[in-house]
Parts: sequence; C-alpha cells; structure tokens
Amino acid sequence: MGNGRANNPPKTIITYNNRERGADFIPAFIEDTAIGVKINVDIRDKGTWSSTLCLFDPSSGHLLALMDASVISTLRTGAAGAVAAKYLSNNDANVVGIIGAGNQGKIQIRALDVVRPVSEIRIYDIIPDVARKYEEEVAKEMNREVRAVNSVEEAVRGAQIVVTCTTSRQPFLEAEWLEEGTLVTAIGASTDPMRELCTSVLEKADKIVVDSKAQALMSIEMTTPIAEGVLRESDIWAELGEVVAGQRPGRQARSERIVFKSTGIGVHDVSTAMIAYKKANERAIGTNITLN
Repeated sequence: MGNGRANNPPKTIITYNNRERGADFIPAFIEDTAIGVKINVDIRDKGTWSSTLCLFDPSSGHLLALMDASVISTLRTGAAGAVAAKYLSNNDANVVGIIGAGNQGKIQIRALDVVRPVSEIRIYDIIPDVARKYEEEVAKEMNREVRAVNSVEEAVRGAQIVVTCTTSRQPFLEAEWLEEGTLVTAIGASTDPMRELCTSVLEKADKIVVDSKAQALMSIEMTTPIAEGVLRESDIWAELGEVVAGQRPGRQARSERIVFKSTGIGVHDVSTAMIAYKKANERAIGTNITLN
C-alpha cells in the first residue's frame, strides 16, 4: 500500500432486518499477487460472524479459492499489531498491557513477542475468570510473567505497549494512565457502535497512525473526537504502509505517545489468504472444483 502497489477501498457495510443485522464486504487488490474480497455475515442465532474469503488471479480473473476466513482474520490482525509495534514502539519496550482476554488478546501477544523483548504481560478482562485463564495459558506457553489484574488502569500504568482488543461500546482507556513513550494499539472497535479510546487518548497523542485513513474516518473511534472539535482529519499522521515504506517517519522520539488505530483492511486478508492458498497447493490440501 505504501508503495502504491495495492488498492484497498474502504469496507462496505450492509445492514438489514431493521439494522439489527449486518454484513461487511472487504475488498483488496495486490499487484502481481491477487484480488480478493472477505465477506463477514452476522449469524444472529450463534452470536458470531460467518467469514468467507474469495481469492482471484489478477491476470486471468479466474477464481482461485474459497476459504474460511476466521483464522486468517485472527492471524493477520495479530501480525498488523506486531508490525505497528516494530515501527512505532520503543525498541526496548517490554511491559505490555492487554485489554481483552479473547483470541485476539492471545494472538496479539504472540505476535508482539516476535518483534519486542516482552518480559511482563498484564491482562484485564471484564470477566475475571477469562483473565485468569489467559494468565495460566499464556504464562505456560510463552514462559513470561503474566498477571491478571483488576482494572484497565492497573493493566496500562507503566506499560510501554497497550493493546485494546474488545467489543466495548463505551470508551474505557484514559490518557492520564499512559506514560510518555507509550504505544497504544487499538484493535477492537472496528465497526460502529464500538469504541475503546476516550477522546483524551487521541487528543494527547503525539502521532496517530492508522491502517487505512479512509476506513478509520468511518469509525466512531475517530468521528466522535472530530465531531467534538478536538481532532481534525489532518491530525492523522500516516497510514502504517507509508511508515513501513519509509515515506513517513514512525517513532522519532523516545517520549512520543503514539496511537495505532486498526480497522482491519483487505490487503492484510488477501495477502494472508494467498500464503494459505500456496501452502495448500504445496501440501495438496483442499477440494478442487470446476466452475462452468
């Protein structure tokens, strides 16, 4: 994206049944790689989403694969958080506060551990038993100090990297709890009406980096502070792709407070799906079908 070799339109959201249900269409084109679209459809009776990815050959236009995209979504979101940390956090950042002990909370810390010397993990979840289970599982898997704590404030005070990965509809992260030099990676609240960051976090950030500016500006996480008059569109420093490509600097000072707002982009889905497709072919996994 940063080098102009990918086209990543904002996701299209369709609501139906009096806006009680919805579907997301998330397309992307990557030059010399693939065209694809991920489709998420609300499964109301299960309280979850059906996620399917259609992958096409950009040269011929032929359909290459249909695949379940649930695992792809989880993995690419964790990877995006780690890439953001690589470019936007201090090199020696080792204390991490995670808000939300679900699957994304686990994949985020696994990915972060690849790029930063993680030594201490604090986990908070609104369900204490879920946080304690996270503490046990992650401590055993990663051989790191993991502490389930009793509040968001306890999780983030003194942490150099803070990751929010919840489905909260009320902002809960306050700027006054964040130290100088902290990177906040906001993973949840990818669709309205979810929101994780209090306006003060964005207002006091030295830099705001997003995965897609067009898509971020569709999120209530960004539109609310703009409507309140404390944030402008021009306050978005860069897209992450621009930072990775060297077109815009990432962290420039140790003391900078930086927010990375992730909304989940199609380029990440399609590139990850292409890796899965190639590996499936190498291992003869999957079912071949012919479409007339």
